Amino acid sequence: MHFYNKGGIDFAVMASAPQRLYPSAPPLQFLAIDPRFEGSTTERYVVWMGKLNYVSFGYWALVGEAQGTYSDFPFSDLTFPFKGSALADEGFFYKGTPANYDRSNLGKFTGIAAGTAEYLESRSPVERFGVTPLIGTAELTITSATNGALVLEFPNFYRFTGSINTSSNGWITGSFTGLQKLGSAFPVDLPATISEFNDNNIRGQLYGATPTNPTEAAGSWRLSHFAPTRDIHINGVFGVKK
Repeated sequence: MHFYNKGGIDFAVMASAPQRLYPSAPPLQFLAIDPRFEGSTTERYVVWMGKLNYVSFGYWALVGEAQGTYSDFPFSDLTFPFKGSALADEGFFYKGTPANYDRSNLGKFTGIAAGTAEYLESRSPVERFGVTPLIGTAELTITSATNGALVLEFPNFYRFTGSINTSSNGWITGSFTGLQKLGSAFPVDLPATISEFNDNNIRGQLYGATPTNPTEAAGSWRLSHFAPTRDIHINGVFGVKK
């Protein structure tokens, strides 16, 4: 377990030691039963947790990892090195003291965002897949019940800009409207436009000391792209305060 402070917000990152799978847990199960694969599969838990004054939030993932060789049989006699990771399971939470929307006490909130980016590319002779962790900054701006923005920025990956609205009970809903590539974006390039994502949503809640004093917010976000030869799944949580 490691503790950090980013943007004035305390959070922790925990990761378990890799444990060998026998039999392999999904989604790496196809490797365990495929005679063309020779190697090992392991799994590990990874958890991100943040704590504000009135809300806690977090994201956890069970990541399966495989390493070995893969035969191109029956297409050829070639054998290829094989290494990758995939999400076997995942989840998130945000819980605290909810606060209602209050026009007189909103504005800009800043904090952190965490999650994972999972990708799968079906290319001959074998599939390329992997999971990369994401940790970056979050900026939420609320100017009215139907006008606001959420910006998530992950160094050397992407900057996501979303449009949100807030109901009277402090619920936050919305979707992403744009993305910008930052640096190399390793290990995967995303679709060029936000319209190419099949799943796109932002959900959250305002929090504070009392129902009429919203000073913090937390929530979840998701982007997924499904194509015949390529799947990309990005999601996580955010926590921000004034």
